[in-house]
Amino acid sequence: MLPNRTPSDERASCRRQVLVVEPDPLVRDLVRLGLELEDCRVETVIDPRAALPRARELRPDIVLLDLFTPGVDSLDLLRRLIEQGAEVGWRVIVLSGLGYREVVRAAMAAGAADFVVKPIDLRVLRDKIRHVLPAGPAERPEGDRRIPVSGKAWLADLPRLRPGMAGGQEQAAGG
Repeated sequence: MLPNRTPSDERASCRRQVLVVEPDPLVRDLVRLGLELEDCRVETVIDPRAALPRARELRPDIVLLDLFTPGVDSLDLLRRLIEQGAEVGWRVIVLSGLGYREVVRAAMAAGAADFVVKPIDLRVLRDKIRHVLPAGPAERPEGDRRIPVSGKAWLADLPRLRPGMAGGQEQAAGG
């Protein structure tokens, strides 16, 4: 069990396979560490051109896709990931530094399950993943249809695990 986690936090943890397609190493590491602390299995891809082959091989529960990467038609990649995901069951959440209405609408019209604006608040990302991928039967008590959400302990652990990486997240964990 992770430090500062209760047995109920462990039962409510992610237990999902996530593929993160993000060229920025700081964002990629922040998302990876945050989701690993939620007990997700996380794979990362730096080059978006490798995303579709890796997703086919990995068959993740969810793909987190950076929408705007130079040299790549990201909306086309998003559409192809969604088409493939419809066949095998993964969903795509878009990550972007551009939260303009038009950008969000284009991603959602292409079939994205949700949209997260950078800088990423890990609590928001976690909640969006839980909303898109409700808990499986093994992760919730009999008859409970609520989506389990674990405590904030993982966010408090992030600065300790990777000093200097969490930036402003330390304040968010305390308040």
